[in-house]
Amino acid sequence: MSDAGAGEGEHTCDLVDFGAFAGARVLIVGGRQSAYEWAALISEHGAEHIDVVHRHAKPRFDKVSWRFVDPLIEQTLAHRGWYRNLPHSERDAIARRFWEVGRLTLEHWLEPRLKRVAIHPNTAQIDPAAFNPDRIVFATGYKADLARILYLQDLEIATHNGFPRLDEAMQTSVEGLYLPGFTATQDFGPFFGFVKGAPAAAILMARDLT
Repeated sequence: MSDAGAGEGEHTCDLVDFGAFAGARVLIVGGRQSAYEWAALISEHGAEHIDVVHRHAKPRFDKVSWRFVDPLIEQTLAHRGWYRNLPHSERDAIARRFWEVGRLTLEHWLEPRLKRVAIHPNTAQIDPAAFNPDRIVFATGYKADLARILYLQDLEIATHNGFPRLDEAMQTSVEGLYLPGFTATQDFGPFFGFVKGAPAAAILMARDLT
């Protein structure tokens, strides 16, 4: 069991050693995909008890169709700079659809792995002491901040809002350095923060390299 006190915690982006949670009482703050995935993984690594606490209602666990993304991907591949040239209203509409599919609904395969997890939805104020945890995990979302990536700090990559400034092939201001995935969502759309966008990102970069 960890010696971390109930007043301390760590974010899911820094938590990769689930074995250290064996025998521990764990409080997870957050209620989207990463919160519930980490709850399942920590449970499967022998935690004594897990509480998941969040302000919103319990999300649905269900199979969802991602086919609505296909025409967006096609437009991205067919027209250079397609997403960044859309009106703000259209980009907002795409973001709302992704919120519904990727945040309000969680993957169906996850629910059976949460049988030993206590879920506390609609909790506006969270008092960690009430749960008596040994460890606290914050699954409170992610914010781009390229400056925090230590091995990139000497490259002087141009950024905006913490994201790298990318060209139409996901290349940064440093020639030959491409940053797909979440770091590309500001310029290419939220679908590149999901596995669904990975093949298209590979195509864009491969085209540019060849």
